[in-house]
Parts: sequence; structure tokens; C-alpha cells
Amino acid sequence: NNARETYLSNFDDGNPRLYGDITRIHSKDIPTHDILLAGFPCQSFSTANGDRKGLETKNSCFQHVLRIINEKKPRAFLLENVRGLLTMDEGDTFAIIKHALEYGILTEHPENFSKCKQYNVFYKLINSAECVPQNRIRIYIVGLRCQGKSEE
Repeated sequence: NNARETYLSNFDDGNPRLYGDITRIHSKDIPTHDILLAGFPCQSFSTANGDRKGLETKNSCFQHVLRIINEKKPRAFLLENVRGLLTMDEGDTFAIIKHALEYGILTEHPENFSKCKQYNVFYKLINSAECVPQNRIRIYIVGLRCQGKSEE
């Protein structure tokens, strides 16, 4: 609720487009869009709290972001998270997330899964100090929807 109030105090144009909790929103209620911008909670991937849990919950916000990408099929998406996402479980967690974004399915064994690729996924670590006076390294993940038949 505080996040919603803060957003509205900064960006209220008289027609707020805040739909609520992602875990309770049906995809049919989300307008069609070309680009999805999202971040999912980083606590599970951050090294700051020392208790990295990863994708252990079936109802994680990442799974809901993936659901919306699958159902709305935007042309592109941009996701943001902590850099610890890359190194968690020696990179296995990120490999699972990247595969899920590419193929539209979350599986712990991507090597055993064959399906047409939906998105080409790229990522980069960027330090916010390049733009603002804050030293904060984040991972940015970009997905571009494949056109036509995709290669495996």
C-alpha cells in the first residue's frame, strides 16, 4: 500500500494504472503491451542477507512475471535484479531463470527440455554509479521475442 501511495504521489495523472498484487491479477485483466518492465524481489538472490533461497517457492513473483510474459507475449521485456542472481548456486539458478525466459517454462532440468525458443535473452551487469551518485551493481535482463521459426 505504501508503494502504491508513493507511486501515485509522484506519477498521478488522474488515471492510475495500478492493478495490485501480481499474484492475484489474471493476465486477461492486464492490457496488451509491447514491452514488459519488471523486477522481482531480490532478497532470495542477494548476498546482503546471507540467506539466499533462490526459486524455492512455487508461487514466486518471478513465476508470475513468466506467466504474464507467456500469456501476453510482449515484443520485449526488461527485468532487473541483484548481481547475486548470476552467482547463486554456482550459476545454476540464473541458468534456470534464463532458460525459463527463453522457452516459457520453469524447469530445474533445462537440458532435458526441448521446445521452440520464444525469446532471445541477453543480460548485463551495470553499476548505477555510471548514472547516479550511488554504487549499486544490478543485472539487467532483456528478452526479444523470436520472429518466425526459432533455432534450438
